[in-house]
Amino acid sequence: MPEGIYYKEKRVCVRVENAGTELRMGSTCFRAVTLERAIAQAQHSPDVAKMDCKGCEYSILTTPCGMLRGVSNWLIEIHGAETLVVDRMLSAALHTG
Repeated sequence: MPEGIYYKEKRVCVRVENAGTELRMGSTCFRAVTLERAIAQAQHSPDVAKMDCKGCEYSILTTPCGMLRGVSNWLIEIHGAETLVVDRMLSAALHTG
């Protein structure tokens, strides 16, 4: 079963109706894990983490700073108030810009 990242661990099902995506049309389900678990289970420390989905950037707020530092580079598109996410990254001693 494919995996994804979500704010909590659960089985997630989505229906894809837009042929412009790389996903197949129809319904698909996947096992979702937290960002913390995904980083912990990685075979190697990730060089880059990219977040570009509305609201997913807030999973950073519950991820321990040590885990955030385990990723060399973060590319995050922030939707809404950026202060919380930027403050969290700064508290983990990560540069923002």
